[in-house]
Amino acid sequence: MSDRPSSAYADLLRRWLPDRSGPQLLLNTESAGAAHELRSRSDSIWHCHFHAGPAREHDGMALPGLRFPEAELSAVSRVIWSWPKAKAEADMLLAWLAAGLSADAELWLLGPNKSGIKSAPRFLEQRGWTVRKVGSARHCLLLRASPPAQPAPFDLNRYWARVEVPEAADRELWSLPGVFSHSRIDKGSRCLLPFLRDLPGPALDFGSGAGLLALTAAAHQPTLAMTGVDHDWLAVLSSRRTAEQSGMTLEVHWMDGLTALQGQWAALVTNPPFHTGLATDYEITRRMLADSRRLLQPGGLWLGVVNDHLPYQDWLNEHLQQVTCLHHGGGFRVWQGRV
Repeated sequence: MSDRPSSAYADLLRRWLPDRSGPQLLLNTESAGAAHELRSRSDSIWHCHFHAGPAREHDGMALPGLRFPEAELSAVSRVIWSWPKAKAEADMLLAWLAAGLSADAELWLLGPNKSGIKSAPRFLEQRGWTVRKVGSARHCLLLRASPPAQPAPFDLNRYWARVEVPEAADRELWSLPGVFSHSRIDKGSRCLLPFLRDLPGPALDFGSGAGLLALTAAAHQPTLAMTGVDHDWLAVLSSRRTAEQSGMTLEVHWMDGLTALQGQWAALVTNPPFHTGLATDYEITRRMLADSRRLLQPGGLWLGVVNDHLPYQDWLNEHLQQVTCLHHGGGFRVWQGRV
């Protein structure tokens, strides 16, 4: 998260958040400033983050971590939550919070105006929450909400989406709200799927999402050993569900980038992200390419699809050899290279 929302969140909480006893939960509130502000008032701060980097940062602050969807919320007196970009994810988390929180618990919502938080009050009220605006600062908004009086039990099965993948012998892709390309197959990945027929193994899928690339590769080679990496906990859950339902072998790691990953692979496949939250972030790709040289076996294959406007050829030539464009069309390019 950028410095501006991070400092704005701490400022909003400092100005308007009253003291309250009982455990307080930071839910996807990636701002370290918000965590420090809460710690200055209470020694009972928990966290639950879907992104691996902030989760590790808050672990490093010695804050106990909870895991969605298993976390027990009945003891939590207050939740501080960053409003998500995807409305379907917000819907799922509101149902989870409503079912788990006690009747007198508080929900405090934070978010930049551009995140869509201005529409949050109506969204929550339609789901039985009582909401009021508390304050604003630096183009960010703070809301306070109370749970519905008679919430329904939370059932994660209501939120799974499944999509048939014709390129994978009509196997199914499973995903949760908030995961990249939830409930559909994105155009970029469709460009890459035909090139996964003879992937050498073991293979590594960076930014595995719901497991589409691994599912397609395994459909052609059922014994292919695949490893997935994604920074999003909902993507990890989705990849694991896809693997379980299709009977393929896929080990999925929840981590931010590849720096901490150990091992050697014959191939790396990717439809790499280039956003951190709402902001464009090309450094994710630059770090991934640098780590590819360490993780790929000599002569190992790098294969990925990227948006046409990004300067991938220069980045690939910096780190790999035999760089070739295998496909160009529809706003995407499929690149191949070797270490």
